[in-house]
Amino acid sequence: MECVIDANARTVAANLIKKSKILKHLADEKKIKIVAAKYDLDDGVVTLFK
Repeated sequence: MECVIDANARTVAANLIKKSKILKHLADEKKIKIVAAKYDLDDGVVTLFK
């Protein structure tokens, strides 16, 4: 289950750039950085993926 959750977070982050010209433009100009992350509801820890 964890692998599916992690893969989904990475896929969503990648699709933000692919599907939004505005976000892609801002990312290309280094004005924003989109990263994949996971929030654990049990302990409130946020895990950033590379």
